[in-house]
Amino acid sequence: MSELRRRVPSQNLRGVDALMLEVLASDLVEKPLGQLAPENVADLFAMMDLATAPGSIRKRAVNFRQRIAVEIADIPNGADYEVLVAEWRAVPAARVPETLRQIWRDERARPKRSFRERALVDDLLASWEGVESEPFVIAPPKPAPVKRAPAAAPSVKPPPRARQPAAPRPAARVITPGRPDDAQRSAWVKEVCYERLASALDSGLLEAVLVAGVRHRAREHYPHLSNADVIAVLQEMSRLGQAKVSAGRWQLAGLRGR
Repeated sequence: MSELRRRVPSQNLRGVDALMLEVLASDLVEKPLGQLAPENVADLFAMMDLATAPGSIRKRAVNFRQRIAVEIADIPNGADYEVLVAEWRAVPAARVPETLRQIWRDERARPKRSFRERALVDDLLASWEGVESEPFVIAPPKPAPVKRAPAAAPSVKPPPRARQPAAPRPAARVITPGRPDDAQRSAWVKEVCYERLASALDSGLLEAVLVAGVRHRAREHYPHLSNADVIAVLQEMSRLGQAKVSAGRWQLAGLRGR
């Protein structure tokens, strides 16, 4: 379980809207068990049971659940297994859905487990007994801001005051992949786009989801990255025949060029 040292920080998946949920979950479902916080594994299992969950995540539900079961089964008896069970004991019982509890019941019956490991799993299952799993809630989309009607002009206008002309504001410059000073940032954005699109080969990703996912990943590296910056790189990938867009969804196009 050396992967535990490289664990992805726990993400808040419950109570966020569908767009942000798809952004966060798309990254998490690709990670191995040892890199995921146990509470996020439980959240993903619970979320995948919902008909209202993002379709791109629900399509990966079967493979994700099977992979997690196999990775738990592959952990050898001993210290690593004891650490794993202890971490799951720390997860609130109400957060663990029935589909995940069943994996641990199957694990309890696995012939390779010794008396000690089975006793640990028995204790884990007993801690969940009688506690119903709470529903996974997805927040509704945020309403569009309401534009207020401009206030009625006064009947008598005061004489205009002389004002100093304001200094012109510099226009925001969009990332240009061909510019030398933008090359590193452009290459980083392209790498993340490839990674995210490669995990959604069947149906691609909505542009809004893809852009939000790249910007979420860029918070530490490029905190001022804008939507327009990401779209500029996607358009460059399209011109190079590396990606394509149809009905608002982006997909990889052919093999990746080097």
